[in-house]
Amino acid sequence: MKYSRINLKAELRRRRAAVATVSVMAAVLAGVCAAGLLLERPAVSETENRELESFPKLSLGSYLDGSFAEALDRYFTDTVPFRDELTGYAAVLESAKGLPSPQFYGVEIVNDLNSAEETEPAAEESLTAASEASAQAHEASPAVTAVPAHTGTAAPAALPETETAAPGTESGGEEFVGDINDFLNNGILVNGVDMYGEKAGIMLFGGNDKQGERYADIISAYKKELGDSVNVYNLVVPTSVEFYLPKKYAKYSNSEKNEIDFIYSKLQNGVIPVDAYSVLAEHKDEYIYFRTDHHWTDLGAYYAYTAFCAAIGQTPPALSDYTEITKEERFVGSLYGYTNDITLKNNPDIFTYYKTKSEFRGESFYYDTLGSAGANPVYHEYASGVNMYGLFLGGDGTHVKITTSAGTGRKIVMFKESYGNAFAPYLIDSFDEIYVIDIRYFGRNAVDYIREVGATDVLFINNVFAANTSTLIGGIERLFSSPTGTIVTTAAPPEETAAETSGETSAESGTDAASETKKKKAETTSVTNPAETVTVTSPPEEITLPEEAAGLPGD
Repeated sequence: MKYSRINLKAELRRRRAAVATVSVMAAVLAGVCAAGLLLERPAVSETENRELESFPKLSLGSYLDGSFAEALDRYFTDTVPFRDELTGYAAVLESAKGLPSPQFYGVEIVNDLNSAEETEPAAEESLTAASEASAQAHEASPAVTAVPAHTGTAAPAALPETETAAPGTESGGEEFVGDINDFLNNGILVNGVDMYGEKAGIMLFGGNDKQGERYADIISAYKKELGDSVNVYNLVVPTSVEFYLPKKYAKYSNSEKNEIDFIYSKLQNGVIPVDAYSVLAEHKDEYIYFRTDHHWTDLGAYYAYTAFCAAIGQTPPALSDYTEITKEERFVGSLYGYTNDITLKNNPDIFTYYKTKSEFRGESFYYDTLGSAGANPVYHEYASGVNMYGLFLGGDGTHVKITTSAGTGRKIVMFKESYGNAFAPYLIDSFDEIYVIDIRYFGRNAVDYIREVGATDVLFINNVFAANTSTLIGGIERLFSSPTGTIVTTAAPPEETAAETSGETSAESGTDAASETKKKKAETTSVTNPAETVTVTSPPEEITLPEEAAGLPGD
């Protein structure tokens, strides 16, 4: 009897413990569900530097074919409350357990490696930053004030030889044996990578000659259309993998120098190549690339600017002529966002920039209408956190006009992706007017716009990944051929005026035939997957360009 009572009490304790456990678990699950339903869901991930999934629209078709349910699942998965904080904690826990960092998705693939003609592509995927959201447009100014056309050769067969012709030659270590994918995260390598004595991440480069030749062809087409009155320059920027890849991994990343050489060898019609590679190679022991971000630093952009000055026949200001500013906050950039690798988070970058002492005025314009968006300080010194690189111009897609006191009589239109953001402010000391166009965001035909602003010079500056990316090249092609640039309209553009169809247009381009060819391209050219195109429901409104500014601030 005594033993029966003891067993009964033990059984009651077990049942109470089980009920308590189930109750706690149910409460936790109910709390998580309630939090997921009631708490505000994020729209943007600052860590990953991208927009998250939006709530899908329900329609009879999407309900019946199952696409609504799939989109709803992606929405709830992608927009978990406190997403960035939770992924950060997960990275810490996994690092403590010795597990590899998780990957996130939605990063743009920048190399069409499957179509490359290389015998052994270096990696299955190479990545670049997702494009940022905002963009503006420029104001124009009166007729062409041209400088004499460049008389040099169109392009050399190759850049001058340097000591870093092959990636990874400066880093020690025996050749890696094993599966490289065990160490890659979204195409990014962190294991064993050091830059300037600190841990770093780099993106492996595959290369694609087919896209490289396409890139060279469209830039050559701009020069042919613009004629001898406008100088056209092409500057392809190498990335950090070219100089800092450990030797043991060298076979997994193709030579960026070879790809840049190839692109330059395909330039025609007098396009002028700019050899930034050699000067960056000379300064590779300096802090010219970020370790946790895919961009170059402002110092790297300065050295490329010195190479550009050599190409345009100018002497650049000394680095000491700029005001050197280092932000107190340390910078953890896009490579951490792409990989969530705790090694990068624990080894943040130093963010230093060099501010011109020359007078200037920056102005922003909406890229689709060219309406004024107000002043642009060029150096957005409030930029912080993962968006710190937005200090330059205010963002990746920002469209800006800068009026300067340079007094050179030259005006430049610069086509770029995010690498050009840090480069653009240096042009303040070389050109009277600077027009910055992101190759993904512009609502006008680029050739027409170049003529309208009276540009004497045009610069295409893109990193080598971008110069091998089909969608980004497609953006440059649309800018050349479409009256609405990278914007896709659902209605036909406004009819041409009599003045536009007269010989005045032909006189600007050189011949009636050249102008007619361009018009036909605008009607017939179809670009596959144009980069970040924006669909609008009506044609861009008629634009009245403001008159040229009377003077600089303080005049």
